[in-house]
Amino acid sequence: MLNYENYPFTKKESVFESLDCLKAQSNSFLQEVDRSTINKSSLVYIINISRDIERKIKNWSRLSDIERLFFVFGLGKDLGFKAFTVDFSYKFAIKAKNSSNAADFIRRRINSNFNNTLGYIPKYCFILDESDKENLHLHGIIQIDDIAKIKSILKRTVFGRDYKKHPMNRKMVYFRDLDENWTKWLAYCLHNKENLEIYLSRQLSQSTRSKYEGMFSNGK
Repeated sequence: MLNYENYPFTKKESVFESLDCLKAQSNSFLQEVDRSTINKSSLVYIINISRDIERKIKNWSRLSDIERLFFVFGLGKDLGFKAFTVDFSYKFAIKAKNSSNAADFIRRRINSNFNNTLGYIPKYCFILDESDKENLHLHGIIQIDDIAKIKSILKRTVFGRDYKKHPMNRKMVYFRDLDENWTKWLAYCLHNKENLEIYLSRQLSQSTRSKYEGMFSNGK
């Protein structure tokens, strides 16, 4: 579930508004990661955001995955994205684990159903997670117009066409607004990561890169 309500309050401003705001947000995110993660190596990557603001910002191509996610989630907040979680059926989870690349396996299944039903792939990103009970699931952000339709597509992907008959039907997929707590949500998504398995849609990556590079090229 989307369970991050108890984290401390963070600033509301966009990370793309100013360098001072970006530094404040990155420091806030550092605190959230430090508070919630088991893997402290996450800090090694994300701390460069604060340091580079004081010196020279990195080229997008040189950012680590975690640093890019910081800006991706920040843009998602600005654009009104939803935070979401998807639980997997046992059968789907086993297939994903047995594949050569679990994130890619899941991405291909989801995108195929998006294309078949919607005729396009929404801008979205997910990070794989696995609970202590070896329950594979994902957390992420997504831009959607019709929550009911997207929810149906995701449920059908991970539980099959008869998902409505499954006792977990109402608990398979969760959505909530990605608001001023976006850094908390990102920290939660990264709470136990040594080897990140991430999918970032091409359009969302391109949009974030354009926004990121535009902010610094305009001298803000």
